[in-house]
Amino acid sequence: MLNFFQYINNILFGKNRNALGKENCSETLSGFMLNRWASFYDQDNCAIVNNTTNKQILVEDVDLLSKYLFLFIPKKAYRKISYLSKSKDKKENQIPLLSKTLEVGTRDAELFIKTTNDKDLEMFLQIYAEQ
Repeated sequence: MLNFFQYINNILFGKNRNALGKENCSETLSGFMLNRWASFYDQDNCAIVNNTTNKQILVEDVDLLSKYLFLFIPKKAYRKISYLSKSKDKKENQIPLLSKTLEVGTRDAELFIKTTNDKDLEMFLQIYAEQ
């Protein structure tokens, strides 16, 4: 039994025909999730998924969809598919607070961040963030 991520890795990277099918996946498979993760890899996969499978009834039958993706998406070199976006820098979140507190523009707030010591800036933000 494969988990969902091993199953999608088989479709995109491994291409093992014996591990294909709904009975080989331990979790409940949905066509939507197969399409979504297959399109995350690159723009070519995204075009294949968007132009074909989203417009047809392949999504309803998961076995048929997984066989379709297995055949029509070419084997790719393994690369981690990153789903989560990177967190924003703390300094970007400080700019609106500083510009509101000091009643200055965003450029001035950015200049204030660049020229102020980190400890002093943290103390300043703690004082005015509580209000």
